[in-house]
Amino acid sequence: MLVTSKSPIDILLYNSFLSGNMAEAKRIQFKLLELIKTMFAAGNFPEGFREGVNLRGFNTGRGPQPMSPHEMEHFNAIRSKLACLLKECGFAEQFCIDAVGQSTTVLPGEVKFHQKCLAPGARSVEYEITLPNDKPYVDLRISIDKLWETAAEACYVAFPFALPNAQPRYQTAGAIVRPQLDQLPGSNQDFHTAQQWVDFSNDKCGVTVTTADAPIAMFGGFHFARMLDGTRPKMPPLFLSMAMCNYWHTNYAGGQLGTVTFHYRIYPHAAYDAAEANRIGLEACFPLLSHPVTNPTGSHPPEASLVRLSHPAIVPLAIKPSEDGKSIVLRLFNPLQKTIKTRIAFSSRDVREIWACDNPENPQIRIQRGPRGFPISIPAGTTLTYRTRSNPYYSVVVSPEGEPEPIAPQTSF
Repeated sequence: MLVTSKSPIDILLYNSFLSGNMAEAKRIQFKLLELIKTMFAAGNFPEGFREGVNLRGFNTGRGPQPMSPHEMEHFNAIRSKLACLLKECGFAEQFCIDAVGQSTTVLPGEVKFHQKCLAPGARSVEYEITLPNDKPYVDLRISIDKLWETAAEACYVAFPFALPNAQPRYQTAGAIVRPQLDQLPGSNQDFHTAQQWVDFSNDKCGVTVTTADAPIAMFGGFHFARMLDGTRPKMPPLFLSMAMCNYWHTNYAGGQLGTVTFHYRIYPHAAYDAAEANRIGLEACFPLLSHPVTNPTGSHPPEASLVRLSHPAIVPLAIKPSEDGKSIVLRLFNPLQKTIKTRIAFSSRDVREIWACDNPENPQIRIQRGPRGFPISIPAGTTLTYRTRSNPYYSVVVSPEGEPEPIAPQTSF
């Protein structure tokens, strides 16, 4: 009889015994005994055996005997262990897909894939993958219904990419970092904090992943507490997002309990573009909030942008009222490795002058207005702050060509 690793475990046990491989037969026998003992440990006999059959793809439903919240939590923990034992016995495929469930939903403008499965330390794990028809990205949502556990554990979401010779990068604290290459000797290389996005790119193509919900990242493999330092070989194109952990006990709860959802957005792209990666990350962290606006008469106001920047790479980190309430403050970031010259133009109100400021928003240098806005220069990797001084008796509208046109003085704003 030809026996492969996909044969039922009882057949493997029988053939191991017949062939004289007693060590393998003994290993399989003890694994079966562990499986049986685990089903008995579920309580409310025969619920453990019923759940084992359910995990094999046969829907036997639930028993008539009710369970208390404590019994239900214990049962869910046993169910997770059963799933792992069945996987070790060669039944993982039934457990992951047939028994727990998956579905595909076609909606206007997108397709959704949904899968529910079990995992150690969780009541359930649900994946939802959304493919929009007209967007260049894939949305991934992972919901983990976590069981309480105080032993050291962690949950990772792995993103292995087929990108040979790819360079990893991530954004943090207004800077773009290449692990190891852009770090001082002795810096932490075991894991990194990616504030908005992670990117793997080679000379031709790459992929950007947003990390707003799970900022701790590892590159190339599992490196926690390895104390890595110095030059290392080129990393494999593997991004590990640490979604949950309880490694630190100081000032933290000993475990985690309940449902937590993590959202990732995956953008395949051509050659690496720092400005585009920053735009993707900002959109994920600060989604657009819209609100209807009408004039007191009920008519719609002119459509215009409050601020225009002539260079697409400049990232507006903040556009807000000044702390003294007299001006508008802009904080602009240059993510590129070169100085960028750009212009600031205000479309919805006439601005008499702007000033380069320090961080507390104190005016430092006046910027002269040019024919198409206020020319500024931002050094590589730098954030600069500007504030306006608006003429309170002057308004503007937008011409069909998109340039501000002054109109008669009206009321103060």
